[in-house]
Amino acid sequence: SPAALAGLQPKDFIRAVNGTQTQSWQALVKAIRTYPNQRVPIEVLRGEELLILQLTPEKNPRGNHGVIGVGPMYSVEKFGLMGSMKVGIRGSWNMLTRTTSLLWGMLQGSQEGQLSGIPGIVKMVSAQAQRGIGRLLEALASLSVGLCLLNLIPFPALDGGRLVFLGMEAIRGKPLPKKFEMITNAIGFLLLFAVMIVVSVRDVVG
Repeated sequence: SPAALAGLQPKDFIRAVNGTQTQSWQALVKAIRTYPNQRVPIEVLRGEELLILQLTPEKNPRGNHGVIGVGPMYSVEKFGLMGSMKVGIRGSWNMLTRTTSLLWGMLQGSQEGQLSGIPGIVKMVSAQAQRGIGRLLEALASLSVGLCLLNLIPFPALDGGRLVFLGMEAIRGKPLPKKFEMITNAIGFLLLFAVMIVVSVRDVVG
């Protein structure tokens, strides 16, 4: 990987990329994405020693951003009941905001990403499972948050579409015609099913 070629080792801390401070994992990913196929200097803390290494992120085949083939280190901490609840709520909120930002960026065209069908999801979850129970649980939590947000999109056959119908009924002061609601939901379901098939075929072929 580009990280191995640059001389990075486990437990190294990348402090800066081309002068940009990377004190969090999100900041590191954002900085690396900026330099596909470009040689950049990075500041690395290895214990008490500060190193300057030359790194060339490779271009992601599914986009135009750079990747180097590393992942964050994980540590296991034990909390009491209340502590676990606080950490769980905070972690869920952070994951929700990150996923919302990603989906909004994809809609605006400022973020790269793509939908995955069942084959892609199975492949992703399987890959994370091989990296340990912690990564598996994180992947499942992220998947649940993503499905929750997608389900809230105001589109027929989704809960978001149902909320739109309820809002229309509140404005009209009476229920919508049952036939209209059934036809709209049926069309929405067929469109979603078609998208799911296309995305799944792309996952298999790609």
